[in-house]
Amino acid sequence: MEESAETEITIKELVILFAGIFIFFIVRGFFIGVPLNAVEISFAENASAAAAGRMLYSHIPDTSGPFNIYIYKIIFEIIGKSTEAIRIFSVLYAAVSALLLYVFIRSFKSFGVSFAAFFMYLAMSFNYNFCGISAGPEIFVHIPLLLALIFLTDMEKGYEKAGYIIAGVFMGMAALTTHIVWPALAVPLIVIIAGKYEAREKTLNIVWYLCGLIITGAAAAGWGVYNGNLEAFIRSYFLFNINEYITGAYAAGHAERIMKFAAVSVLFLPGFIVMARGIGKEDGQNRGFYLLFFGIFITAGILLAKNPRPDSFMAVSPLFACSAAFFADEIIKFFGNKKIGILSAVIFILAAAGMFFYGAETAELFGVMRCAPPGI
Repeated sequence: MEESAETEITIKELVILFAGIFIFFIVRGFFIGVPLNAVEISFAENASAAAAGRMLYSHIPDTSGPFNIYIYKIIFEIIGKSTEAIRIFSVLYAAVSALLLYVFIRSFKSFGVSFAAFFMYLAMSFNYNFCGISAGPEIFVHIPLLLALIFLTDMEKGYEKAGYIIAGVFMGMAALTTHIVWPALAVPLIVIIAGKYEAREKTLNIVWYLCGLIITGAAAAGWGVYNGNLEAFIRSYFLFNINEYITGAYAAGHAERIMKFAAVSVLFLPGFIVMARGIGKEDGQNRGFYLLFFGIFITAGILLAKNPRPDSFMAVSPLFACSAAFFADEIIKFFGNKKIGILSAVIFILAAAGMFFYGAETAELFGVMRCAPPGI
């Protein structure tokens, strides 16, 4: 898992990755019939109402981002209107997210580190306590966040304008998926301001990033104007959730969820320390800053939400996967004997992944699978 200067993805790597995806499909296939949870049922019902001509926010009460309902509509139109269709889509979505995570890490780390993160991410998608197998906004936010990370941290000289604009668009899409990532919108601004740029370059980079956010915001506003639900959209999604941030009360069960999340975080704390230690020692792309501060600010969004759903914590699972992989890399470097180091790192990754898979409570899910309803 040691770091390599060679970051080009080879055919051999692609074969290994797609073999891993194939195995992932087989294992997740056993969970295809797991009944929808309350949040998924709500999204499914709202998507059905929207497909029937009712307008989101104006006629369909909802306080989540608009992308979620449209994702469900796409599922129903392309795959089918059933529990199985939603589960199949969530499997495909997790696979694409895992590949994007691999591409991101492979741009600056070795195959071993990148594959460890890829493996950890897929293992975390089985966690039952945090609704890893669900199809909700905290899962849907992974692809826009990872695409934003890729564009923010892998810019060619002279293409900063396009990179920051595209990253801003994807960050805007993430913000229209779930409100818990709103604090993370400030991360690129913080990194730009703290970065080693000239004053004019800092200003331009900030402007380009904000342009990307404005493009997404303007598109959302245009959607609202076109459908006549702009006021309801602003009131239901933005004003309601801002009010919850400021005046909301912690709901019953929140403390238990926080404790579970804290217990999981302890395992990944060494990896986040590695990220923090690496800040300022990279090749100018500020990857350590982005990984560390995205984790901090998204977690802050989860806590500010006052009543996060169990799957809220899945929003940071790609960052946890990175943390585990980076710490495994440090384990290899710690041991003078390379074979012992690699063996120790593999044991750590398997133990961490096993904890999440065990958290899937496989026996319980296999039991409910047999009595799962055939449709929604």
